[in-house]
Amino acid sequence: MLMESIIIQDHIFEVSGKKVMLDFDLASLYRMETKRLKQALKRNAIRFPEDFMSQLNENEWIAILRTHFSTFKQLLVDRPSIFRMLLPSM
Repeated sequence: MLMESIIIQDHIFEVSGKKVMLDFDLASLYRMETKRLKQALKRNAIRFPEDFMSQLNENEWIAILRTHFSTFKQLLVDRPSIFRMLLPSM
């Protein structure tokens, strides 16, 4: 369990002061294609907060690439969606 938490934490980024995951990382956690994840979320949009999924702007995407990926030129073309982390309320 601890190892899984560490692996997941490596895929959480901060964008505009919010903790988020990239669409392809979240899809990987659920062992599905990114396209299928987005389709499922759109079909069930009413179950999620309005700001749960959004699109990175170019500057946000470049900042993540520069900080976390060693070779990022091929990733510049398609900016991923991001998903806000939903923390359980206590």
